[in-house]
This record gives sequence, structure tokens and C-alpha cells, in this order.
Amino acid sequence: MKTDIKASAAFYTETGIIADTPEKPAVAKYRKDIGKNTYKLYISSKYRPAGVAAQIPVYPNINDTVFMNGFQSATESREMSITGKMNGLSETLSSYLKRKYAAFSGGDYDFARYSKKPGIMHGFSYCYFRSGDKIRLFASLDESLGYTIFRFDAWACTLRVSRDIKGVKRFDDRPAISLFYAEGEENEVFDLWFKALGEREMPFAEKLVGYSTAGKEISEDSLCENLEAMKKFPVKPNVFIIDSKYCANGDWLSPDADKFPIGLKEFAQYAHERELLAGISVSPFTAEEKSDVVRLHKNWLITDCDGKYLKIKNNLYVLDFCKPEVREYIRGVLHTILFMWGYDLIKLNNLYAAALIPSEGLSRGGKMCAAMRFLRECCGGKLLYADNVPLMPAFGLADYCRISCEAVSDNMPVFMRGRIFRESASVKNAASDIVFRRTLDNRAFVNVPCPVSLDEKEFMTDRKLSDSEQNLLITLEGLFTSVHIITDDVTLYNQRKKRQIKKMCSLDGATDVKVINSSERYIAGYKLGDKSYLIKF
Repeated sequence: MKTDIKASAAFYTETGIIADTPEKPAVAKYRKDIGKNTYKLYISSKYRPAGVAAQIPVYPNINDTVFMNGFQSATESREMSITGKMNGLSETLSSYLKRKYAAFSGGDYDFARYSKKPGIMHGFSYCYFRSGDKIRLFASLDESLGYTIFRFDAWACTLRVSRDIKGVKRFDDRPAISLFYAEGEENEVFDLWFKALGEREMPFAEKLVGYSTAGKEISEDSLCENLEAMKKFPVKPNVFIIDSKYCANGDWLSPDADKFPIGLKEFAQYAHERELLAGISVSPFTAEEKSDVVRLHKNWLITDCDGKYLKIKNNLYVLDFCKPEVREYIRGVLHTILFMWGYDLIKLNNLYAAALIPSEGLSRGGKMCAAMRFLRECCGGKLLYADNVPLMPAFGLADYCRISCEAVSDNMPVFMRGRIFRESASVKNAASDIVFRRTLDNRAFVNVPCPVSLDEKEFMTDRKLSDSEQNLLITLEGLFTSVHIITDDVTLYNQRKKRQIKKMCSLDGATDVKVINSSERYIAGYKLGDKSYLIKF
């Protein structure tokens, strides 16, 4: 595959397009810095462009594949053939949802264009082209000015690199485009990229094995029972996470008094007595309608240009991160939970909500980067687990980061699946995310896959996983991640289920792990002891 990094560039201003090509240099004042593995483009401060882009000619072979990283943790991300098709939310449905409900799906449908044509696809922060064992990586070096968006057109043989800089007021001599590129073996190339990003200030967190209450109705009694049941875990666990449903979303310091008459502080101590890390979840930038936060502080909520309150999935209102009083509220919540209640790990959900729209002189990407820096500061040396977050703003700041969507059975009638968005729950999408984002593990953060449930599937319309789907996720999570969280009551596990959990936790000893592309089906191969195994996904 041939690539010419000496790309042409274009600046989009209020008066039109100022182009820079070898045939017709731009009249704008700009400069390019081209290094061994970097390409940086600076724009004169006298211009305030609405957008900026560079276009790079690329010539992949017909059998090559391309990977485009999805917008956030839950967005489908996988290697595709160069003529693959990327489906997204239709413009009609997206406009309807925003107009009627002011609701955002958590995807990029509001500001990234989906052509829905074969051979045209886009991604965020990094992408690569694979030819056999070699890849050609194109990646952002900084998202604080705005998200870097890559758009590949197989028919024009171009890779367009643009910035989502809507809302930016000042460049302050920051590069309008800051690009890394390298070619070689997968691990070699990703190591070079992270070296170019700079040394990580914090050491990588340890492997996690344990239990989460995700999706469960919980109470004081059920938490005590589950903590006690950890003694029967198939392998030695080290974490117990209380995942939502303990209070009204937004009122994080006021657990339901009927369910938790003694509060939640004591549960951190109970976990410590059992030699477990105590974890709890918070969605810092959202609140539900019945919460005191929404009832008493309507001025904290974000509105759109029509004055409607913005909402995300599950009808949650969005708090305006740019307001000092909102930041102080969030800071107080995290300080209380981590340093007064004594929790070791905080799982932060729906983080993309911090940057739904540009404001205060910041683009969406700029707000997301600022929000992650703020959360890291609030958490101090405690463990930060980021969920539903655009990935690159979390690099080096999150200890753990979710890299896949939720998993619900694909073996259901089509009309029952409800998959409108690329972020929709699916075993197929979760498997792809786990495998193809493996290169971030222990480079950007510790990768966290979807929690595993081994509940029995009883009928076709049941969203629970079939035996084959359970085996697929257990194998892929064991091979490509070092965080293994289950959501079942382990006291109900039979011997088969216990063996499955032991298998997942033992696969970190697998060798010769590789992924093979075979006619749009992928195969993961590995060796464990003297035996070789293959699994299709």
C-alpha cells in the first residue's frame, strides 16, 4: 500500500474554502512541521476557520482491511474490507429524536456524516490499514483542540483528516492538525505512537477479577449476600462494584433510605474486610427528573439553541460541566465517596454527556479532554474507571476504560433486537470491540470489556446469551483483556459455569495469540499448553 504523507490541506472559513495544493498554494498564513513520524499543520491566528482538513492519498490493495475507531466506548469498531459499508443512524431519525426529545444517542450522528455507501467510512482519533502482518497507522497526537476525524474513500483512494473545531475561538499557536503515522508490525507501530504521545505519568492498574451489580435491583440485604458469596467465586476475586440503582441518578450522596437504611459507607469497609477493592458507580454529568439536582438546580442543565433541555439515553438530563457550581458539586460527590466513605474505585458512566455541544470557546473534543482532566484531579490517587467515553481523551487519565458495548443475545428475532445505533448492545459488536481495540490495553489504560453473564437463555426472545455466545465472550475477554467482571449470583453457579469462569481467567497464559481475517469472518487463534484452539466471531 502506497501513502504520500505530503498531503494537501484546506481551511474552511466564513468566506469559503482556502485550499493549499502543490498546484495552487493557499494565500492563508500557515506552516507545516513534518517530522519522521509526525505531520503538524498550523494556521495563522488571523483566521478563525470553521473547519480544517488534510487529504492524504492512500492506495490499499483489494485484500487489505481498514480499521476506523468508533466515537466512544460503546461504538462498533472493527476491521473491515476496504469496500465495507458503515451503517449509522439515518439523518431523518436523528433529526426526529433531537427535535422531539432533544435526545442524544451517545454517537456521532449529530456532527459526522454517514454516506452509507460501500467503501466510505470514518473514525475518530486513530485508524489503520492492514496488509498481511503489517499495518499503516494514522493517529492524532492531541484532541484538546477538537476531535480528529478520519474519512476513507476507497473509490477516490484518499484519507481525509479533519478536525471538529466548531466552537473554538482561539488556536493559541496549537496545531490545527497534529498527526502521527508509522508503518510496520502492529505492536511496534502502536508502541511508537504512544511514545510520541509522551510518557504516562501514572503506573498501570492491576488486573481486576470480581463482581458487579450492573443491571440488578439492589438493597442492603442483597449487597451483603453478594459480598458473602464472593467466598465461593471460582477464582480469587479482588473487586466488588456497586453499579447504579442505589439512588436517584444525580443524588449520589443520598442512597435510597428504604433500601439502604445504614447508607453505603459501611459497604466499603465490608469489602475491605474480605480483601476486596470497593467500587461504586456514578454518572457525574447526568441527572434524572425526580432527583433533587434537577428539582432544585434547573439552571445547571444544558439547553439547546431552542431552549430545550438536552437529554441522553434513559431520559437523563445533562449537567453543564462548564458551570463552576456544577464542577464543585461533582468534586464534592467524588471527594465524599472516595475519601470519606473509603471507596477505592469509582466507575464513571455516560462521560460523553460532558461534551454534547461546543461552548465556552471549546469544541466537543476540547470539553471532553477538559472533563477528563477534571475527573482525574478529583479522583487523586484512587482508581478511575471510565465508561461511555470517547477513548483518546481518556488516554493516560483513566486507570480502566470500557472499550466495548453491552452484550445481549444476537439470537433473537430481528424485530426484537432494537439496534438503531452503532452503540446498540450486541454480542457481535462487543466481540469486535474487544478484539480490535486490544492495541490500547496497557498502553492508553487497562481495557475493560462488557461484564459477563452466564444466566441460562430460556426462550428465543430472551436477551440472555446462548451457550455459544457465552463461550465466545469468555474466550475473547480472557485472551485480549485483563479485567474479568461477572454480574451473576455466583451462589447459583453449577460446576460447568465455574469452569467457564476459570477458563476466562486462565487465558492470560495463552501464547501465539493471533487474529485471522477470512472472508469478512474473523478467527482468533491461540495455544494453551500443548493444544491449539480457534474460535470464530
